[in-house]
Amino acid sequence: EATTADALATAVSVMGPEEGLKLVDSLPDVECMIMVRGQDDIVRTHMSQGFASLLEGS
Repeated sequence: EATTADALATAVSVMGPEEGLKLVDSLPDVECMIMVRGQDDIVRTHMSQGFASLLEGS
């Protein structure tokens, strides 16, 4: 699964957060969090639909 995760990470990085999240949300058993530093130096966090549930109870 490491090879698949690496390929998806690369694809999402190239696609950007909006399109990357669409891809991730279309795949079963795949979640992600994307952090992007803008030109204003603010880091914005983007999460796939199921990612937050993975953090519950941690």
